[in-house]
Amino acid sequence: MAGLSETNGFGKKRIMIVDHNEEEQKTVKKMLGEEYEVLVAETGLQDFSG
Repeated sequence: MAGLSETNGFGKKRIMIVDHNEEEQKTVKKMLGEEYEVLVAETGLQDFSG
């Protein structure tokens, strides 16, 4: 699992989680979702392809 963090312009930081496992994605979103905007991609290429 990899992640990237940046501010989304509204004060809440945005984190991208790259993980093919849906359960891991859900766990991370649940853990961080209140404090961060969590974006999910199954592969690193998925993020860059739009």
